Amino acid sequence: MAKGDVMFKKLRARVSCLLVSERGVMAVVIALSLPILIGITGTAVDLGVVYSARSQLQNAADSAALAGAATMLGRDQYDQAVAQPDVALATAQEYTARHTRTAMVGDPADPQAPRQAQEVALGLREEDFTIGRIDLQTGVWETTGFSSDPGDLTAVRVKLRRDSQANDPVETFFARIFGLNSVPLEVASIAYLGYAGSVGEGVVDLPIAVFAEVLASSGSPECGKVIQFRSENSENAEWTTFFYASTNDNDIRKFVNGTVPIPPLKVGDEIYVSNGQLSTSTFSQLTTRFNQEGEDTDGDGQADSWLVCLPVVNPSGNSSISIVAGFCYFDISEVRGAPDKDLTGSLKCGMVVPTSQTGGSDFGSRASGPKLVM
Repeated sequence: MAKGDVMFKKLRARVSCLLVSERGVMAVVIALSLPILIGITGTAVDLGVVYSARSQLQNAADSAALAGAATMLGRDQYDQAVAQPDVALATAQEYTARHTRTAMVGDPADPQAPRQAQEVALGLREEDFTIGRIDLQTGVWETTGFSSDPGDLTAVRVKLRRDSQANDPVETFFARIFGLNSVPLEVASIAYLGYAGSVGEGVVDLPIAVFAEVLASSGSPECGKVIQFRSENSENAEWTTFFYASTNDNDIRKFVNGTVPIPPLKVGDEIYVSNGQLSTSTFSQLTTRFNQEGEDTDGDGQADSWLVCLPVVNPSGNSSISIVAGFCYFDISEVRGAPDKDLTGSLKCGMVVPTSQTGGSDFGSRASGPKLVM
């Protein structure tokens, strides 16, 4: 045999031996790494399940908090706020139950039968429902309980849990290998029902924009304060045509007599205002509405109480534009035509503005729609 053939055979033998050796090493590496790979994959799967369950739980808590806050205040036939915290709790529990969790459920009749995944309604414990007040600037929470005072009810806090106390923990799959059979979860949500910051079409009754500084002192509304609106150098209110740039008497009259509906309004809107006097004809139509829509509370046959919703504005320094700051209820007690052309009334507090959303300053009128703050 040639010398070259011998060397080739020796080289092939060494290579074969090396490959066999490397295969053995790889087999050992794979065998040792397999549990780690399974653990990483299993952890990823279980984390996905837990994050999904937490997201579903948070959605349920948000829904329950909003529903509870929206119903914690009712209103009577005069739109006066009525505290109903028990309704808020029942509604929050109802909305919680509209959300489900995935549970592994067995057959009670056959304990040996394999468990199956089913959708089960979530539950909200009464102990995890809190009602009270919250300061949005500081975040300080004050629990007021099931108070009968509407002023005590501005926020709802809902805590939803999946643990041994309610709704069962989230069961794991692969983490069981390491002794972790379940993961407890807990989320919280706070919904705030503040003061009217937006209203729908026709909720505002008259084209009168009241100055905020007249209604509130040191950030608090001066409930019952008697105010007279009249045309003078020192204004406390102005006529408005809302989003129509023309502020002449004819255009204001269309809102006074209801020919043109008053549009939806919200905090931040710029509206056109006029501090001029209305014509005798326009003021006469205002007087007619007062006599028709107002109530006779003292039995003398004359209207002396006409509750109207008005926008509240901050004077901007411009004679034609102002910024809506919120909304109030004003109880008009007297409307005088020419030559006086003025009206007198008082700030009415403790009201709920229908179709309104939270977002305004406190002028004594609460919103009917809440918002999430946590």
